[in-house]
Amino acid sequence: PSARIISRAILLIITSLLLSNHALADERAFADETPEEMMKALIAEVKSTGSPVAIIERVDWTTAFAQTLPEYRKGIGVKTPAELKDFYRSMFENPNAVMKEKLASKMDSLPPAKQAALEVLMMRVEASMKEHKQSEMDKLRRSKINVIGSKIDGDKATVEFESLLDGKTKTQTVQLIKVDNQWRFPTLQWDKALEKIAVPAVQQQTK
Repeated sequence: PSARIISRAILLIITSLLLSNHALADERAFADETPEEMMKALIAEVKSTGSPVAIIERVDWTTAFAQTLPEYRKGIGVKTPAELKDFYRSMFENPNAVMKEKLASKMDSLPPAKQAALEVLMMRVEASMKEHKQSEMDKLRRSKINVIGSKIDGDKATVEFESLLDGKTKTQTVQLIKVDNQWRFPTLQWDKALEKIAVPAVQQQTK
């Protein structure tokens, strides 16, 4: 028995070292990227997976947390950058379950009419988010995206890219910041609609 325990312990140590080395290799790869390379790699990953989850790993969550409206943070029940990251990851995977979890303690104290109204509201928000996500991913898959160039100013960078969709060309820019020698998004700019509409609407129903 002792030999098996030792063998398992050694296996766990080797596994943890391999995972640690893999994580370090990923960090070194990110650190070597230019702003343009970062955007190209991200676009390719999102297109290949059909999911925007890869964006989450490219956000500096300390900065994103600081830039998130205090009332929004309170509304979704997050107190740290790590909790904000977990919230968004969960929202991508199962938004309705997240909203129900956040509001579970309040639901029981609401009168039946408001509980029913809140359930309907959450279903509408989930349907709207799902439709928006599918629409955006469909556009991304059909788009031809070319990174045109970038401008670096210290620890900040602007990357310009051009997208061609249905015969129409659109030029856009994204802002990046350098944190721990890696280029990252400072905020989730594409989430403003949810920030301004969905959360206040849910809060109104729980009053």
